[in-house]
Amino acid sequence: MKTPDHLWIAGIHTDVGKTVVAGLITRALQAEYWKPVQAGSLENSDSMRVQKMLQGTELKVHPEAFRLSQPMSPHAAAAIDSVHISMDDLQKPATSSRLVIETAGGVYSPLSDEHTMLDLMLKWPAPIVLVGRHYIGSINHTLLTIQALEQRGAHIAGIIFSDEPNEMSATFIHRQFPNYPVHHIGNLDEHNPSTFATAAEALSHTLPLWIR
Repeated sequence: MKTPDHLWIAGIHTDVGKTVVAGLITRALQAEYWKPVQAGSLENSDSMRVQKMLQGTELKVHPEAFRLSQPMSPHAAAAIDSVHISMDDLQKPATSSRLVIETAGGVYSPLSDEHTMLDLMLKWPAPIVLVGRHYIGSINHTLLTIQALEQRGAHIAGIIFSDEPNEMSATFIHRQFPNYPVHHIGNLDEHNPSTFATAAEALSHTLPLWIR
């Protein structure tokens, strides 16, 4: 079976560690990284953070298609900046390497008045690594996100939790959807190059079994 030329990193909610996981997977797969839309934090954007995570490598971070000033959903931030985000204006960067694409917000985060991040994900179908954290309500958010992706025919590769294991939560989720691998990376310090490189090396042996 042909190895996919790109994959998606999507979250069950905001602030669940999606960017850390995206940087980790980019390094583990020796891939390139792209976040189509950045909303807010332009002085320390997700692309900038990933670039630091990739220090010591020659892996590429592609510039965002849209850089919006406000930390809001893309459609709201674009309205404030008098920008219209069109699906036609979003084109994948040209590359011969595998591309890791990070969403902005959750799968139903509004991209524009007409489309969500999920619509963009389905424009370029690829395996999706779903990122979560264990907090009150996270089981609900995880199961609803999986159901939303399945209903639209999306291909979920597996689930990565970006914090320490919670066996009760992870076991319940896995019982509901036993076909999806579940992995924990712990509270990984993105600013510690040695720890980050070690985690990426460990993930490089597991991840290819998911993404096919």
